[in-house]
Amino acid sequence: MASLWMVVLFSILALGDNARAQDDETCEACKMVVEVLEDYIVSGVAESILDDLDDICGILDQAYLEECKDFVRENLDSIIEWTMQDKNEKEICTLLSACIGDGSTEGPKPTEGTTPTNGPEPTDGPSPTNKPGDGSYYQNYLKGEGPVAHPHEGGRLHDLSGWVAIGQVLPEDKRAFVQQIMLRRIDNDGNTVWTSRIGESCPHGLDECNTGFSVAVTDDMLYAGVGLLQGGKMKPAVLALNIADGSEAWRVVMDSGSGHGGVRSVVVDGNDLLCTGYTDALDSGFQFVVDEGKAKVWKVALTSVGGELSGETTLGVEELSQGAKIRVDPVNGGYVVTSTAWGVTGAGETNVVVLVKLDTSLQIEWSKAYGDDRGASQVFDMLVDAEGNYLMGGHTTAGEGVVNWDYLAIKVNSQTHEVEWRKTFGQPRGFDARYIHDEMYGVAHDAAGNYILLGGSGDEYSYSETNADGWSSDVWVSYMVVVDPKGNVLSQGVYGTKDGNNAGEYLSVCHVTGEIMIYTDSDTAPGFGFLSLMPNN
Repeated sequence: MASLWMVVLFSILALGDNARAQDDETCEACKMVVEVLEDYIVSGVAESILDDLDDICGILDQAYLEECKDFVRENLDSIIEWTMQDKNEKEICTLLSACIGDGSTEGPKPTEGTTPTNGPEPTDGPSPTNKPGDGSYYQNYLKGEGPVAHPHEGGRLHDLSGWVAIGQVLPEDKRAFVQQIMLRRIDNDGNTVWTSRIGESCPHGLDECNTGFSVAVTDDMLYAGVGLLQGGKMKPAVLALNIADGSEAWRVVMDSGSGHGGVRSVVVDGNDLLCTGYTDALDSGFQFVVDEGKAKVWKVALTSVGGELSGETTLGVEELSQGAKIRVDPVNGGYVVTSTAWGVTGAGETNVVVLVKLDTSLQIEWSKAYGDDRGASQVFDMLVDAEGNYLMGGHTTAGEGVVNWDYLAIKVNSQTHEVEWRKTFGQPRGFDARYIHDEMYGVAHDAAGNYILLGGSGDEYSYSETNADGWSSDVWVSYMVVVDPKGNVLSQGVYGTKDGNNAGEYLSVCHVTGEIMIYTDSDTAPGFGFLSLMPNN
């Protein structure tokens, strides 16, 4: 449709009656626009394109300004990818059907991530962890400010003006401490735009009662999945906040059953929010895995006046006591939930990874557990790829060469429900594996369809060692692995600072600029740590 618009628009702009002349004019007009876009892209300021559309499209007749702007918005990702593949204006416009090609031009190809070029020196980090050129990404900045807090998720703003993270405030001074949910928006330079803290003081006997688990981003609103104090319990809730200033617009609070509950994951599907989490838990506050509770899925309808609970189901899957993440499945329809559960394998009763496929009415279509006879497997994030298959990320004590906790990535075929591959990764700094935890908490994909795995790596024991690069095992780092759809490693590296802990908790990928934002549990950037990575190539 966009290519058709391009042909129609530039044909209108073309001069003369001759068909060949008209083709030439169409092609030239397209190349004019693409040339301007390329200047932004190669200069590293692609994030400014959408803000500068009036100027960019101003090179054409004013009558076609809005059509040009719509076209750029629709095709920007492809133009960026082709530019990064060193295609010229003629090749790109041929792919957009505005120029006549020789038939040799191909579409986007997956990025080959193992031979990076040098990028600019890292900035704003007290002590960069890596040098440009030794991996697919280099550290751009690491920033944060108080109060001391722990992030759990984050996202890219749709207008590319910055990022947002959600988590909870941590104790600094017990005498004045109020345990609250925290959300923070930053600009593209890592500077705080606003911070919102939500929640009342915990009653006696509850150390934690307000937890920010998840955030979904739309054009003008944020939807936060939280556990919120109400009536002496932590209850599952969704909060709607205005992106502009972080003010709360409305909230929907669900029943927590006989105990505590929380919304661990929230996503947007048209005019609905889909949420998963738990109720009936014995303990309040953040838990990596809720062992006692009921796994829940909720649907919240977005109305003209706010949100309204429109659907709810308990996931009656054996030994499943929570939902960790929910995703819309645009290929197979409906939704998919993943979480850690208890199961019996050759290792005895242990943790296993569970997938639950739901239809749009929240009815279970199928579910399956994925365990390993060699040890425990835990899952904390998932994605649905372009082919409709499922990639889960977490950590495990089971696998070839696995000694302690290592990264775990499992790819499941959505049609057969079988594992396509199971991979483990760990020990990026070469320490004694008996004393190092490699804990994965986030998965994402880049514009080429490769999978990005992110978490933290560090020492949980009295053991202490410093490697040849000056890293101490006692310092936690953000550890990132990039693999292709078959699970082959393209690159891996560690990021943060040698001055203190910066463990990765979650990540977001901007498919326009290629930037990755890692949300860190940080000593050196108090509050939420925002660790920006830029692609080397």
